[in-house]
Amino acid sequence: YEIITDSSSNLSKSMIKDIGVRVLSLSFFIGGEEYLSFREDAEFDYASFYAKLRSKENVKTSLVNADLFIDAFESVLQEGKDVLAILMSSGISGTYQAAKIAADTVRDRFPDRQVIVIDSLSASIGQGLLIYYTAKLREAGKTIEEAADWVYKNRLKMVHQFTVDDLFFLKRGGRLSGGVAIIGTILQIKPVLHVDNDGHLVVQDKVNGRKKSLNAMFEI
Repeated sequence: YEIITDSSSNLSKSMIKDIGVRVLSLSFFIGGEEYLSFREDAEFDYASFYAKLRSKENVKTSLVNADLFIDAFESVLQEGKDVLAILMSSGISGTYQAAKIAADTVRDRFPDRQVIVIDSLSASIGQGLLIYYTAKLREAGKTIEEAADWVYKNRLKMVHQFTVDDLFFLKRGGRLSGGVAIIGTILQIKPVLHVDNDGHLVVQDKVNGRKKSLNAMFEI
C-alpha cells in the first residue's frame, strides 16, 4: 500500500524520500498568482514567502481538491496497491473532505482495492510525525489495516503547542476580532495556541511579550 499525505505535514524532501510517502501540495495565492507549497523539482523559497507575509500582502491558501486526489489515488490503485491517506485536520482545512469525495469516486472503479482516508486531527510536524511512524509500521510489515488502526489510536496523543508573533493573520482568518487584534498588538499580547481533540486551533493562554509566550509553552 502507498501512504499519501498533503504538504501541511511539513516533511523535508530527504525524509519524504527516505520513508517513501507521496505528498500532494496545497497551494496559495499572492496577488492573484498561484504557487505550490511543495514541489519535487524545486525548493520552496521560505524567506521570500515570509517576507511577503510580514509586509501584509494578501495571501490566501487553497486545499488539495478532489480531482488531484482522484488522480493520485487512481495511479496507485492501477498499480495493484491500496491507499492509506492521512491528511491535515478537518478542523483547519477542507482537504480531508475533498479526499473523502475522491475515495468514494475511485472505490466504484476499483472495488477490489482499499482506499482508507484518515483525518489526522493534526497539522504541521504533528501530522508529519504521524506519517513518519505510519511509514515505519509499513516498513516493519504491518498491514494497511494495522497501520490505520494505529493512527486512529494515537492521533490524539500528538500535542501541538505554538505561538505567533503577529495577530494580523489571526484577525484575517476570523479567529480574532479587529478590536481585539488592535488592542493586543498595542499591548504586545501573544496568544499560546494548540490543536484540540476536534482538530481546531484554539487559544490556550494569552501572555504579554514574545519571551513570556515561549516560557508559557515550556510550562504547559
